Order: sequence, then C-alpha cells, then structure tokens
Amino acid sequence: SGEALALQEQVAFLNGQTRQTNESVNDKSDKIERERQDDVPAARDKDRGDPRQLGQIAQLDDEIFEETYLLAPDASQLQLPQDRSKDALQLRLFGEVLESYRRMESSLMKQSLLPSQLASYEQMSRQVSLHLAAGYRTAAHPDLQRSMCQAYVLRTFDSFQASLQAGNKGTAMEQLVELFFAKFATDVARWQESPGAVPLREMLEAASSRRLAASNFTYAELFDMCLAEFEKRDVPRRELRSFLGELPAIPSSAFRALEAQCQLAGARKMALLTILALIEGKPACRWRGLSLLFKLAFSAGEDGVRFDTIRLIINKIYAGPKSPMRWQLPHLSDGEVRGLLDEDSNGSGWEL
Repeated sequence: SGEALALQEQVAFLNGQTRQTNESVNDKSDKIERERQDDVPAARDKDRGDPRQLGQIAQLDDEIFEETYLLAPDASQLQLPQDRSKDALQLRLFGEVLESYRRMESSLMKQSLLPSQLASYEQMSRQVSLHLAAGYRTAAHPDLQRSMCQAYVLRTFDSFQASLQAGNKGTAMEQLVELFFAKFATDVARWQESPGAVPLREMLEAASSRRLAASNFTYAELFDMCLAEFEKRDVPRRELRSFLGELPAIPSSAFRALEAQCQLAGARKMALLTILALIEGKPACRWRGLSLLFKLAFSAGEDGVRFDTIRLIINKIYAGPKSPMRWQLPHLSDGEVRGLLDEDSNGSGWEL
C-alpha cells in the first residue's frame, strides 16, 4: 500500500510538470502573435511614408523606365540570338510566311476578298518575306540568312516552273529580282556605315577575302545559288538573259558562267547574245563584257567559238559605214569606185 501511494504521488507530479510546460509554451505563442500584430500597423505606416518621398520615388521610377525602354538600344541588342533552336524556329516562321499566299489561293477566304485586296495581301506577304530574308538584322547571321534566301529561291523557282507549264511567265522572276534588290540595298547600307573598310565590290562578292566570305552571306553567293537553280531545272536561257538585265549588280561569276556556256555549241548563241545585252544595257558591265568577247575571239580553243564571236563583234558591236570611203579602196581606180562611194562624199573623208 505504501508503494502504491508513492507511485500515485509521482504520477501526479509528472502531470503537473507537463501542464506547466504546455501553459508556458502557449503563453509564449500568444505573446509572439500579439507582438506580430502590433508590428503590422507600424510597418504599414512606415511603408506608407511621406507623400513627398513617394512622389520622388515615382518620378525616379519613370526616369529609369524612360532610360531603359525609350532610348535606342545598342547594336549588340539588335542581333538575333545565336541559339540554333531559335534560328530553326525563325526559319520555320519564315516558311509559314512564304506559304501564306499559296494557302490563300486554296482558301475559302479568297472568295470574300476583292481583287485589289488580294493584290495588297500578296504585296504585303512579299514585303514581309523580303524583310525577314534580306533585312539588316538578319544580315548579322549569315547561316540564318543563307537558309532563308535558299528557301525563298526554291519557292520562287517552283512557282516559275509551274507558270511555264501553264503557259505564262507569271511574276516569279520579279519576286526573285526583288530579293536581289533587297540584298543589294542591305549590303550598301552596311558598307556606308563602315566607310573605308573594304570596297563595295569586295563586300558584294568577297572574292579576295576568305575571312569576309566565311563570315558573311554575300550578294555573289545569292547569285550563285540562283544560277545553280537555272542550270539544274533547265530553265530557258533567254530567261537568264532577261533576269541578268534586271539585277542591280552583276557579279564576276556571271561572266565566268557565260564563258563556260560559250564553249558549248548548243548554248553558245544565247550566251553571246546575253553578253551583248549586258554590254548594251549595263554600262558597268561593258569592260568585262568586251574583255570576254575579245578573249573568246583571240584565245578560244575551238574555231567555232572564235568564228561565232568574231561574227558577233563585226555585225553587232562594230557598226561600219554603209558605203566604204575612198581611202579604203586604194586598189581601185576612180572610175571603179565612183559607184561605190556616197554621193555626198568627196572621197577624202576619214570617218569610219
């Protein structure tokens, strides 16, 4: 009985200690909660602050916003991201822009648009695609611009071949010429921003600078891309002649291609006529065109190439007088040449 009484006393003592511990913990929690609630209004009043200070802070925020978003960004911020996944996404978006007009042709929405609205839609689609493919920002990324221009060229040649099969030329070549004008304008603008760095011809072709050719998608590379499609798809060569006549600049690779065509009997006549058209229509090409013709006339390997070139020079480029002069016929007497000379010529003229 004594041991049982002692055990009951120990249990009561432990229960009392536990109750005191719980009460002390609850009291501390209530105290912390009351202090937190008392600090909230003070912090709210502190954050509210002086209205004048709040006005100064708002004005400072406006100035920071203007400096950050309203000023012109740096050149580095104009560059497109280098991530290949983003380039692939932009290329895919560019493909959607190219396909927009073709999808409009088979869409029911076309029936609800006027012809003028369809023409405006086509023009807007072309302008957007040209801006993306040959824009100033895209020029800073040659790989992306090369892929975009290649997609544009392939789509244009597909449309051109479909037009030829349908019996009309369409506007495919005009779209291709617009791409060259856009690329040429962008390269000229870049050249004007860096005067004295390299000549304009070097920037367009990068013939003597491997570093420039590797770090840029040049105008000449775009032309080689189109020339390869002309050869691959067997486009009539007269279309190449009209295409060259519309370009803003003719690269050196065009004359090398024409020289190679002159070596082929089936393509020689059209190639010589193309050279003649460039000489007559483009003053910047006259020196190269004449040099090529004289090269073919004097140093060509086959007689057929030399004879055809000489015949072109005599009949088309060198336009002699309708009747000879007296000094050109020294082996004939005056009576023999009287019927051959012009009536208004006294036989002493020196004009050719």
